[in-house]
Amino acid sequence: MSNYSTLAAEIIRHTRAREDALVLMDESCRSRFFLQRSPSSKVCLFFHGFTATPEQFVPIGSAFFKAGYNVLIPLLPGHGQAGDWNGNNPPPLPENQQIYQQFGLQWLQKAQALGQQVVVGGLSGGSTLAAWLALEYPE
Repeated sequence: MSNYSTLAAEIIRHTRAREDALVLMDESCRSRFFLQRSPSSKVCLFFHGFTATPEQFVPIGSAFFKAGYNVLIPLLPGHGQAGDWNGNNPPPLPENQQIYQQFGLQWLQKAQALGQQVVVGGLSGGSTLAAWLALEYPE
């Protein structure tokens, strides 16, 4: 139990520190965590849509948490950052698929440590990442 608690706290602390170093548009852009007091039978790992934020998954994440599952909704690389974005000054969204794949793998590993089975899901670009993880790492 203490290993789980320590790991869960470390995931949150590390993520918050990374996001604190960014200038985010607002609090809705932050990664979201719905974590039980102990490992759960299932861990839901949700990836938000391209140009969207983790806020997209708060309603369903909350429902799965109430059902007894752990839920992770990380902020995708380059997303949610404040700026005066336009055609001449685009937001810093990665265009290299390997950046997203590495990000997805890192979060899959974190999710695996929080429960028995990981279920991945997403919207828009997040669904592409979820599908890639499911195909490449079906176990």
